[in-house]
Amino acid sequence: MPRFTITPAVAYLMLCLCALFWGSNITLGRAVHADIPPIALAFWRNAVALTALLIFTHRDVARHWPLMRAHWKLFAASGVIGFALFNAVMYSALHTTTTINAALVMSLTPVIVPLFAYFMLQEGMTARQAFGVFASLLGVTVILSRGDLDILLGLRFVAGDVIMLIAVAAWSLYTVLVKLRPAPIDPYVFITISLCFAVPTLLPFYVWETLAVQAVPWSAPTLATILYIGLVPTTLALVLFNRALDVVGPSRAGHFQHLVPVAAALLAILFLGERLREFHVVGTLVIAAGIWFAQRTRNT
Repeated sequence: MPRFTITPAVAYLMLCLCALFWGSNITLGRAVHADIPPIALAFWRNAVALTALLIFTHRDVARHWPLMRAHWKLFAASGVIGFALFNAVMYSALHTTTTINAALVMSLTPVIVPLFAYFMLQEGMTARQAFGVFASLLGVTVILSRGDLDILLGLRFVAGDVIMLIAVAAWSLYTVLVKLRPAPIDPYVFITISLCFAVPTLLPFYVWETLAVQAVPWSAPTLATILYIGLVPTTLALVLFNRALDVVGPSRAGHFQHLVPVAAALLAILFLGERLREFHVVGTLVIAAGIWFAQRTRNT
């Protein structure tokens, strides 16, 4: 991938743009849920991103081919879980839940990742981190129940909210798998090869969805939506994030992930007419408290 010199101030601006782009993906996924079926949107997002990345990474992919063949199970797992499953499940969730709810449930990721890291990588977890996980789960429960005790006791959650939890688990698991990336392979190549597994995995499900459920109504707006999702929140955001990460470091860059649900919620309020309700605020504050506890321990 081409490199360009940037200052820390520009790097922080790039991270803010990444959060905006990733938030827009959630909002746009909700906006087009009645027109573009979820597996189709996931398939084309990954296919467009793979095509764009290969333009820049094909030489590095060929150069590292023996190493990638030796670690093909890692690439397969990251592609199927982090790109195929995550995207298909997230877009499916957006059929029956709001952008705000989906974004706030997604904000649980920073405290789910340590759980997977604990079991998969034997990374230690302190009592404070465990409390942070518990607090964040409590915050998500407030959001899922809409602040209504009757919903909680009757376990009558909106399907999309529960499905979104599966998406969060998939992305958290992928985040841990990234830590196993062989050192000689840079992030762009890693994602390119992972997408090579994701796209074929989604293809048969996309064909089934097209024949049995709903076909993509191809039009200029549909094409523009797919190109935007494949190029901006996927390819461009990936390039900006990894370049900014080189400048400010992973710890500081990671904090900007918390802006993603904020961006998605604001875009949904502005363009989709969604309303921010009291239970959203309460749940978000509890999730934020949990993340603060977990991050504070990790950085001390």
